[in-house]
Amino acid sequence: MSLFDEKKAFSGNKNDFDNQVENGNAVEISIDDEYSIYPILKTAEKFCKAVGLNTIQSKETEIALKELVTNVLKHGGAKGLVRFSRQNQGNASLIIEVEDWGSGLKNFHQALEDGYTSGGGLGGGLPAVNRLMDSFKLISRTNGGALFRTVKHASNNVEITENEWRFSVYSRPEESENLNGDGYFLKRSGNSICIAIIDGLGHGSKAHEATQKALYYIEQFHQWEEVELFNLLHEKLNESRGIAIGLVKIQEGTDVVRYTGIGNITGLIQGKKSIGFINYSGTIGVRVRKIRTLEYKVKPDDLLILHSDGITTNWMNEFNNIWRNNLQSFTQELISKYGRKNDDATIIAGWRK
Repeated sequence: MSLFDEKKAFSGNKNDFDNQVENGNAVEISIDDEYSIYPILKTAEKFCKAVGLNTIQSKETEIALKELVTNVLKHGGAKGLVRFSRQNQGNASLIIEVEDWGSGLKNFHQALEDGYTSGGGLGGGLPAVNRLMDSFKLISRTNGGALFRTVKHASNNVEITENEWRFSVYSRPEESENLNGDGYFLKRSGNSICIAIIDGLGHGSKAHEATQKALYYIEQFHQWEEVELFNLLHEKLNESRGIAIGLVKIQEGTDVVRYTGIGNITGLIQGKKSIGFINYSGTIGVRVRKIRTLEYKVKPDDLLILHSDGITTNWMNEFNNIWRNNLQSFTQELISKYGRKNDDATIIAGWRK
């Protein structure tokens, strides 16, 4: 992959620069001072468009990039570089690497905890980068500095296969908002799969903030027992707007799934008959009376669904077995047809093969 010179990129030869980005060539831009952010963001905008990131994904990438550049200027020796590249296998992705020549990070994982900030940034420092991007890693240290690698995937309609299960996820914000107040989690640990839908109350930045904070703690502690995890979330979100959440744990090789739900999240298993999951009333971070985990039977060829209240439940009598042909089309069509325009909407659909 050839490396494109930043001087050429901003020397007025716009077509050449656009062609380099479009062709997937890497672009490297130095961080010299606070003014470096302008050509960096200009380049990021081009790459976001070329990769196919939507408005929300582009905005999240911009916020994360500002945090990383601010971190270099304040803590990374005030000198560094940003490297943009694309990955086109599968879902297209934007890869951003930020390198500095500071004293390095003593504890990367501690730096990702809430309360650690680069100072002067817009989104809460390195923890915000971790929440906003699909992947964030410290991949090496060079000359005492740090090299961060972060990735943003283009699609908000993702299909994932996990041995016995195939999942499709689709999420979008309320039509007037740039930030999504909904969120989702899907992760395998050994033979266990944990999936969750999180709905920050209302929509907009405050809902987004509550959801992203919840996702941070779920990522760290999803292997805990569900009641213990929910109690932790309730404690950590006590100054937020609060969230509704539905969380499923699947143990592959068994016919049982475990569900824990607080608030207005719809969960069900669609087979020969439909079995709805039971939620308990309350709002995590505000007020919760009871947290309880329940077990449900799931058979091969059953469909498991979680969705936020941004989707009406009128779809249940219409879709029948259409999802077997294309799980991704099912989730996208369901939100398109039954998603509320005035609310965020998210769905996870899982088919047990």
